[in-house]
Amino acid sequence: MRSKSLAALANARVPFVLAAQWAGIEVYGEPGERGIRAWCPFGPVEHPDGGSEAAMRVYSDHGWCFSESRYFSVTSLLAEVWQLEREDAAAEALRRFGYVPADYAHLFAQASAPPLPDRDELAAALVTWCEAQCRSWRQAAYHPGVSRQLSRCLGLLPLVVTGEDCETWLNAAKEAMQEVLLRVNLEWGCNRWPANEICGSCRNWKAGFPFRMRLTR
Repeated sequence: MRSKSLAALANARVPFVLAAQWAGIEVYGEPGERGIRAWCPFGPVEHPDGGSEAAMRVYSDHGWCFSESRYFSVTSLLAEVWQLEREDAAAEALRRFGYVPADYAHLFAQASAPPLPDRDELAAALVTWCEAQCRSWRQAAYHPGVSRQLSRCLGLLPLVVTGEDCETWLNAAKEAMQEVLLRVNLEWGCNRWPANEICGSCRNWKAGFPFRMRLTR
């Protein structure tokens, strides 16, 4: 069994709310299923409105910026805010949190192990797919049903550890998002697909994977 990298340990151990506070985001309390609305630290530079709107949602294990359509883990957020490499940001986060791994031998073993999937890239791939399915994605992303389903999909990213997991998660997430986007498209009159049409990747996807089971409960 492969040991976790420092980044994976930090993502698993450090609450995202705490990491958000270290990043200068004003957020308090427990986020719950719907998350906590907050101002994105990159808003003044990256957002079209200069960060005037609170476009970020802070969840227990990740963050999501609606303006940038961007997923943040503990380490990806802190690495960018602190301007560090992700492993260095993870080490600092674990130090602040007071967690010290039993040993660092796994870091040597990790050098010869296959790298973990880039979950930020997977999140971006899902958003790009959603944008292609819904002409009004920028508005649809704020729809309660859409944002809730997207959060559930992104919340499963920590389970993705292999290349096979990547394909399984992305196909399951596409199917889950397609269902809610179809409802929103019909509600708004976009009518992107016929009611009985399903994309090829989802039609060929086999039921029973844990990602789909979790998303459809």
